[in-house]
Amino acid sequence: MSLYYESQCKESARFITTEVYPTSLKFGGVGNKYFEVELIPYGKATTEFINGSFEFNCQHGEKECLGNKIQACALAKLPLVDAFAFINCSMKLFNPPVGDEECATYILDLNSPRLENCYTSWEGSVLLAYNGIRTKELRPSMYYLPWPVFNGVFTLGEIGGAQKDLLSLVCRKLEKMNGMEVSDEIHTSSSSAPRPKTFLCSSAFWVIIVILFIMAGVTFILIAFGLIGVSQVIETEGAHVKLSVYYESLCPDSRRFINNQLYPTIQTLGGVNNLYLETEFVPYGKATTEVVNGTFKFDCQHGDQECEGNRVHACALQKLPAADAAAFINCSMALFNSPITDPECAASLGLNYTKIENCLSTWEASTLLAANGIRTHDLEPTLYYVPWIMFNNVFTVEDLDVAQRDLLGLLCDKLEANNVTAPAQCNSTRH
Repeated sequence: MSLYYESQCKESARFITTEVYPTSLKFGGVGNKYFEVELIPYGKATTEFINGSFEFNCQHGEKECLGNKIQACALAKLPLVDAFAFINCSMKLFNPPVGDEECATYILDLNSPRLENCYTSWEGSVLLAYNGIRTKELRPSMYYLPWPVFNGVFTLGEIGGAQKDLLSLVCRKLEKMNGMEVSDEIHTSSSSAPRPKTFLCSSAFWVIIVILFIMAGVTFILIAFGLIGVSQVIETEGAHVKLSVYYESLCPDSRRFINNQLYPTIQTLGGVNNLYLETEFVPYGKATTEVVNGTFKFDCQHGDQECEGNRVHACALQKLPAADAAAFINCSMALFNSPITDPECAASLGLNYTKIENCLSTWEASTLLAANGIRTHDLEPTLYYVPWIMFNNVFTVEDLDVAQRDLLGLLCDKLEANNVTAPAQCNSTRH
């Protein structure tokens, strides 16, 4: 679920603190394999880039703009589990930045200076502007807050159900997917893999808990939790595998990986919206970003042309459907002369390059690339090689090596390690 919201919206606060955060905890918290939550603070704000600086206008005033920026920084600078807990606390206290300082320092014992250094610098503005770009691109356009989107699709009838009983709604979706009755609407992103039904969703689970409590007390309840496998929900990765590739548009090794391993693997599995591999492209690499006199200045490993190519790729990923963006990037890397040959790629694929050109001509392109830079510079461990390949947000040297030689075989091994029935394509390859 992707949730578009505002930091000073009462309905957003109620939904996050009484439905979203508790539901996530019931499934095992951040990183559970059943319910993934993405938070996008921005809402009905507007963004302008005037005289070299971002100007935000928020529905509930400047205090909300500041709260949105602080929460955007939390999501970028803190481990996800800490960021989620911080936002839940912030929405309860409902008083940025004073309440946020209390949440970070006294309640959760987080590294508050990291947040302050972010939201008081250009980084916080870039992150919030990026959220604004994403919010503006929503289809249908957002008209209500909070705005929950499930598996990349907004359904009007689900707003009420989510706000009243999010757990039941998620359980119904899991049960439907468990029976492989996946509708055409469920077609994107990380939750599109088939999920096994979790016992947490059944009424029998709660009946058993009550009976055990009455008969045997808290000790036996803990034993029951162990027997029904709740700990497995917490520890087991999702049925799909998420691959994030941090790359450069004119890096030969990036080209080799995307053209010879990544894109062919995506196609072998059935395309971008397959049930097994979620792919995230992050063009930036070993570049650096500065803001000089209100203008973004990028310095890229392979020169100014690579910086412009990275901007093109960032715009393509934002403005084109995921399948089209992946095909475009594959073509661009194959011709290896971005941005000069990128219009040729778009034409050969039947894509509208005007969308990319319009993005490049505004502040959006540099904002998108700067946001990629923030993500790249915050990687742990620090990126030292390009392409930098991560699986389920974790980097290992072994994965980096094997992925560049046999990505499909590595993916098949990871699926089997998660007790997921591997696709038929795995029968013919192992690394």
